[in-house]
Amino acid sequence: MTRNVGGEVKFKCEAAGSPLPLTFNWLKNHAPVEKDSRVKIRNREYWSKLIISELDVLDSGYYQCIVSNVAGSVNTTSVLRVSPFKFP
Repeated sequence: MTRNVGGEVKFKCEAAGSPLPLTFNWLKNHAPVEKDSRVKIRNREYWSKLIISELDVLDSGYYQCIVSNVAGSVNTTSVLRVSPFKFP
């Protein structure tokens, strides 16, 4: 997906499985996502949201959500491109 500099992006990762609990982990380019004033992570029982505001071109990259429990893990990856130009 492509977003403009200064904008916001929301990634949502949903999973169903047992046994609970499910653990959600977010990675950017294979490194853990660090929460700060621009980066928020909201975890619930069956989903997690990664919200990044005030986007910068340096936020571009591969974002991966890994969901795990004692039975195993699954993951999904999204690509974010932050454009330095605003399109109408």
